[in-house]
Amino acid sequence: MSPAMRPTTTPALSRINSIECLRGISALLVVCYHYREFLNDITPKLGHMLFENGRIGVDIFFVLSGFAIYLSTQAPSEHGVLRFLLRRFFRIVPLAWLLMAVVWLITPGLSATATLKSVFFIPLSPASAPFFGYNILPVAWTLTYELCFYGIFALALWVAPRQRGLVVVALVLSMVGLLQWHSGQGMTIDPYREGIFETLHLGPIWVGIFANPLFFEFLCGVLLAWIYIRHAPTLTKIPVPVRTAVYLFLLAFFVSHFFSGHATGHGLGRKGLAAIALFALYLAMHIDPLLAWFNQRFAPGPGGIFEFFGKISFSLYLVHGVLPLNIGQIPVLNHLYEQSGGWGKFILLLSFSVWAAYVLHVLVEQPCQKMGKYLTRNRPPIPKADTQSVDLAYASGTGTPRQTMAR
Repeated sequence: MSPAMRPTTTPALSRINSIECLRGISALLVVCYHYREFLNDITPKLGHMLFENGRIGVDIFFVLSGFAIYLSTQAPSEHGVLRFLLRRFFRIVPLAWLLMAVVWLITPGLSATATLKSVFFIPLSPASAPFFGYNILPVAWTLTYELCFYGIFALALWVAPRQRGLVVVALVLSMVGLLQWHSGQGMTIDPYREGIFETLHLGPIWVGIFANPLFFEFLCGVLLAWIYIRHAPTLTKIPVPVRTAVYLFLLAFFVSHFFSGHATGHGLGRKGLAAIALFALYLAMHIDPLLAWFNQRFAPGPGGIFEFFGKISFSLYLVHGVLPLNIGQIPVLNHLYEQSGGWGKFILLLSFSVWAAYVLHVLVEQPCQKMGKYLTRNRPPIPKADTQSVDLAYASGTGTPRQTMAR
């Protein structure tokens, strides 16, 4: 193998730029999916034709979450359960709570029960899987799955930190499989399957969401992270024609599914496999020098716009769903909105969503993440020699521990 064709990177625990760009693309796809109706004003069904499957961004997020969680806990210093949970809490919850508060303030008639359930990310209804009644902040239905997975992963960290991947796979497969078996309605990988989740209780507690196979997408991310850490260099040893054929297949598989009206929706039996295909392709951009040009030029987008969207992706995902429902209460935007046609509404909402997401990212999201890191920072231990000198001085009666340390 010539030097030019050798891998330029090794599996790293730092940020993977191509995956961060994919995070931005995923958020943008979800935004366009929710705003697609406005494009139908221009040409009938244009919005549906372009972005009906933009919801695939959610599936990519679930895969990405499993990947990132496994990768970020690779170092032994990251195996602390409390450390893990606190960082995840400050990464997700404060911003979601802030936007729930906004929705509560500007939406009259919200019931106390719905509000309280939403604050604790409890599904509002046992029906209509996999959304289960959504949340007063509609897009936050996905955060319920995220937080449940974090809890399961924390348990895996506590049980066996070095084998956390194997343990979390076993826990999720057992949880979903046993609960579906307990339902008596058969087994499925379809998150929308009726009859299994609605009536699934353990005693008085409804547990239908824990039987939903959407959790399998997180496991796919964990598996990809395990492969990346242990076998990434092996990829570049595969003959170039074979690798090229695989990459073209992954791209074609995603594109054909994205523009297909067949089996729309979330989950491995619908668009989940296409999400995994695109994720694998973007991961390969980071690993394989054969895709170096795409990684450097294509993945970041024009002017690095996808990289920018990646940084604000969580804020963009949460805030974009609030605007269409409440734009009438924003005076200037309301006037512009009412005077605009389909393209105008689409561009206005998209632009303001990006602006609002950037503000939230800077003023809320980043400070909360820093707070989580501050609270879980590793404090250097007292050097062993100093500890011994303290103990000896105290034992010999030459001073108190405090006096000895002061000296």
